[in-house]
Parts: sequence; structure tokens; C-alpha cells
Amino acid sequence: MPVFGGKVGQGSFSISAANLTSFDYRYQVVAGAPNTILFLNGNNSTGVPGQLITLTAELTDIGGNPLSGVAMTWTPVNPGTVTLSSATGTTDTTGRISTEVTLGNTSGPTPVKLSTADGKVSVNFNITVNVVVAGMTLVSGTGQSVLVNTPFPNPLVVQVNDAHNNPVTNAPVTFSLTSGSAVLGATNVNTAANGQASINVAAGANAGPVVITASTTAGNNVYSQTFNLTVTPPGPVCDANLANQDTFFNGASFAPNFIAPGGIALIYCQGIANGIQGVVTSNDFGFGPLPMQVQGVNVQFNPPSGPFAPIYYLANQNGKQWVAIQVPFGILGTNPSGTAVPVVVTANGEANVGGALMPQIMAGAPGFLEYVMSDGVSRAILVRADGSLIDVDTPGHMAKPGETLRAFVTGLIPPMTSTGQSEIATNAFAPVGTDLTITTPVIMGIGHVGLGNATSVIYAHDLIGVWEVEFVVPATGSKALTTINSRYSLPNNNVPLNIAVPDPTNNNVRIGNKKGSAIPIQ
Repeated sequence: MPVFGGKVGQGSFSISAANLTSFDYRYQVVAGAPNTILFLNGNNSTGVPGQLITLTAELTDIGGNPLSGVAMTWTPVNPGTVTLSSATGTTDTTGRISTEVTLGNTSGPTPVKLSTADGKVSVNFNITVNVVVAGMTLVSGTGQSVLVNTPFPNPLVVQVNDAHNNPVTNAPVTFSLTSGSAVLGATNVNTAANGQASINVAAGANAGPVVITASTTAGNNVYSQTFNLTVTPPGPVCDANLANQDTFFNGASFAPNFIAPGGIALIYCQGIANGIQGVVTSNDFGFGPLPMQVQGVNVQFNPPSGPFAPIYYLANQNGKQWVAIQVPFGILGTNPSGTAVPVVVTANGEANVGGALMPQIMAGAPGFLEYVMSDGVSRAILVRADGSLIDVDTPGHMAKPGETLRAFVTGLIPPMTSTGQSEIATNAFAPVGTDLTITTPVIMGIGHVGLGNATSVIYAHDLIGVWEVEFVVPATGSKALTTINSRYSLPNNNVPLNIAVPDPTNNNVRIGNKKGSAIPIQ
């Protein structure tokens, strides 16, 4: 039997038998099935993101004959690493097929597969992308605080970028414990398609600061970011040094170390809100009295037998944890304004580390409740007689000369009974059907011009720890408004608004709000 060569074409041969008979035969060799794909251009290429590379191959049968008109498919081995100008095509008359590849931001090998449509014959073009890492940014995760032996709620995330600030994929990132007590979920992570690498971290057995460093190396350059975390002991950690002004704050004005009986106060401590993110309110609908405990947290004045403080909410935001309370009425007793009163903050049965805190309690600590107006600036909540709010977006919404307004204030001195007790109880609402009025002076000021006593001050109905203070904006043509205008050139969105009360233990001393608010006047 004859064996034909591999090349396509025609030929002939003769057969003779004992020199008696000769036969001539003609034959034709045709192309066989696809067998081999040959690299012609683009294999083992290297480039940078955005570079265009042409890939060319030739399809042959087992005899090395080019095959034309065969359907072929191009496919990135790792989806999303490169972009193809065409994903399908057919071989031309010379058996060749080409496509153009645009390199992506994935660093390292990014092979492209070429195969026959039936997938029986295939090869991979080897392409390497050299991404020039130019920086690393910290995305999220720093500033967290948890108890010992507790996982931090959010992962630590960094992003690796190139010189054009595009995310770099597949870049190796190393996470290392620089100091402190913590357990890292991983130490070596490659960036994902968004250029980000992340790990989970759990607090160790020892309380204190934790520093974790993420780094990546590009040539001779090392890029890094630092995460600062805190591991807290079982009890809350509060700064007992009031001079640092970072523990007790007025709940309305946020003035440090300025709280009074019956007023709203904020207490900042780590370890009281580890299990939450954001704000947990004590009463979803705002009805009824406030609870004395929220999420296992309570605050007691004059322990061990003194009153517990009603709690408005508990918060954990941007690495800070705090509880908002009403300071109980009567805790000063007959002591003068500014007397230090012991306070203990407890979380899940554990009292704050270091013993009782000793904040100074003022007889009064007035502060305006504020809201963010339409220009994004926080100013006092001021209400007209018709219930509309003062705002800055149009002149018609600004306060008008001669207009009567009502502000909402915390930290005022309540009226007292004959036995020296507050006429309004802690965690109580104003009496139904009547107003509880302050008759002692509450002095208002606008633009640093004294207006005298407020026209009326009542305990706000359906609110706890808040007073409604009514006053009149100086009228047009008045000396007071003329002075205000000379100082602040009306209309003005930010005319200072102030309030003060006399110290009941020394009538010659006025207690003014440490941090004023503002009123927009047209």
C-alpha cells in the first residue's frame, strides 16, 4: 500500500508486475483536520497597561499544511485582564489569524488562549504586564476599637495605584503587625480587580494601641500605609484627666466639661459601643421615658447608691464611642456650681477602668440645640409662631427684625420647690395641660448685644432635658439692631446668638454658653 507525503498536491506512480504489465496511477493529497497552531507574532510579549499588542498564529494540519476558513476563538485566560479587538474569526488563505490585545491593569502573566471553534486544538499566548506601582492609599479600617480577644468589625483595606492613579490588579501586599496585640487573618494578599487588598484582624489578649502596616514593593520603592487600632480592657476606658477636654461634653453646644443637672451630656469612652456601628437609639418612636441602660451600658452619678442617668442613645462612629444622657436633677444638692461629682460608666457589667470619673457639674450649662441648615452649616433651631423654621436659603426664611422666635436649649436651671428640689423630675415630661416656667433670669444676646431676659422659658412638652426659650429680635430702628448691623452688616447668616443664667450660689456671676450659636437675620 502506498504511503503519501504530508504536502497537499497531485502526483502519479506506476505499478508493474514481472515486467509483463504496467499501470499508471494518479493521486491527490488534500488537507487534513486541524492539528497544530503555530505562533507567528506576540507570544512571550511584555508591555505596560494600555499598550496594544498584535497576536498572530497559523493553523495547520498534521502535515504542516495551512488551513483556511477555519473558525477560531480568542479568550483571555483570566477574564478582564486584557481587551480583545475581536474574539472570533476565521483563518485566511494562508491559514493565519490575528487579533489585537489591549493590556489591562493586572500585573504579571495575562495569557490569551487561541482555539478552534470546537476547542479540539488550542494554544496560549504568554503575555506579561509590567505595571508601575506609584502609590498606596488607605481605604478603610483604621481607628477601630474592640475589647480584648474580639474581632475588629471591619476589614483593613488598602488600594494600590499606578502612576495614572488607576488601580493595580494582582499587586502583592504585605500586612504586618508593627506593635500591639492582635492576630492577622493573612499577611500576604494580592490586590483584586479594583486594586484593593484587605485582611481581617482580631484583638489579642493585651489591651492597648495596635499598629498594623500594609506595604508593597515596586523596584527600589516601598509604599505603605499604617492602621491604628485600639484594644480595650473589659471595662470602658475613659480619660479621667478633665484637662484633656475629651470625655464630658454639653449635648447641645458640644462645649467640653460644661454639663448641668437636667441637661443633655455626652460622655466619650472606648469600650462602651464595640458591638455597634453608627447610632443605637433608646426609643425608636420617641415616646415615653428614656431607659437607664442601652446595649448593656449605664451611667451612675454618686455611686454606689446615686441615680442612674437616662440614656438618649449610644454611638460608635469614626473610631469614637459615646453615650448621650440626661444628667440627673438634684445631684449638686446644696453644693456650689462647679463641684466635682463621681460618675461611673459601666458596660456589660464592667465598670470603667481606673475608678470613678470626677466631672465638674455646673448649676447651669446652657447650650442651643442646632440643626444643619440648607447651606450645610449648623445653627440654632429657631421656630416662628407659625411653626416654620428659620433658615438661610431665601431672605424670607431668615429672622426678621421685631420677630418673636423660640429656641430650644438644654442645661438651664429649673424652678425649685421650697425644699430645694427641682420642680421637674429626672426623665420626666412637662405637666399635661400646663407650662412649667422658669421665673429666674434667662438672659439672651444677639451679636454680642444684650437683649435682657427672655420673654418666656418653659420646659419643652414631650421632650426630656430641653427648654423652650422665647425672645424677640430687636426691631428696625432700635439702638440694639443698629449696633448689630454696624458689627455684622445685615443681612447676615451668622450673627452670634448667646444665652446666660445667673449662678444661684452667686448672683454676681453669670453662666453663659461656652460655645455660642448663630442666627441668620435679614
